Amino acid sequence: MIVSSFYEKAELEQFLKHEIEVNDYADCIDRCWNALLAARLSVVLRDESGAHIAVALNFDGRDEPDIELSGGLAKIMGFLEYVEGSVRDTMLPEGKGTILHSFMMATASNLNARDNVAAIRALEHATMRIARDRRFTGVFTTNTSPLTQQLGSDVLGFQTLLDYQINQYVDANGERVFGKAPDDMRAVVCWKPVE
Repeated sequence: MIVSSFYEKAELEQFLKHEIEVNDYADCIDRCWNALLAARLSVVLRDESGAHIAVALNFDGRDEPDIELSGGLAKIMGFLEYVEGSVRDTMLPEGKGTILHSFMMATASNLNARDNVAAIRALEHATMRIARDRRFTGVFTTNTSPLTQQLGSDVLGFQTLLDYQINQYVDANGERVFGKAPDDMRAVVCWKPVE
């Protein structure tokens, strides 16, 4: 589900599709799979028949595995670290067990628009429950999708800590990786304290 959802629908990926293979996402998930299982912070939603319809992959924001990626996916993860790192390292609490990082969310490709919104909303609520139950200070995420940006700020009450115009990003090699993105395409780094 993560592989198909991000490869087919994710906003950043559309600018690097020529540099990303479907297997790159499978490789990324495979490399962090054991850490995901050990953390026990992720969420899987099922429909009435038991079929998986959505997933949220979550980590302790101060205890994430270092994984080596290549190609377009490495560029995307580099960008996310660029926008998230500045916020995480200067504006969020220190120490393990404080920041629940909602790393990736995906929904099944066969969901209609209404069910897709409902699934994302359910994932967000489940992630917040995990943060509360495990005594995290709050949930940290970056949204590049207009849907999750709107849900996060308008419905779920996430605070915007950074609103970054994607086409302004220049990587360490001086490349404007998302230079063709429209000016209104944003990466919104958000935080919601546990209530």
